[in-house]
Amino acid sequence: MDSGALEALAEASDLVLHLAVAVLPGSFVHRGRILLKIDDNPDAATLAGITKAVVIGDRRSFDDDPCFGIIVLSEVASRGLSAAINDPGTPITSSARKCGC
Repeated sequence: MDSGALEALAEASDLVLHLAVAVLPGSFVHRGRILLKIDDNPDAATLAGITKAVVIGDRRSFDDDPCFGIIVLSEVASRGLSAAINDPGTPITSSARKCGC
């Protein structure tokens, strides 16, 4: 979500937008999942702007999803650990929790 664009649209249209906190970048969303709520009825141009500010795709990217980059880095780093001594899943899980993934 482009929060800057959403904020500008809300201010220009005098709307209050409520973002769904549980939907972080990289989250799986299905049809019907609430991503944000609007307190009023915006016009078609404002709705188009809101839709443009929300990116939904079939792949995660480093640019749009910073947690994805941290997860990939931790997976690479975990391969350098000795499997006989260290659990490779632990660094991945701990770094993912720290970034909110």
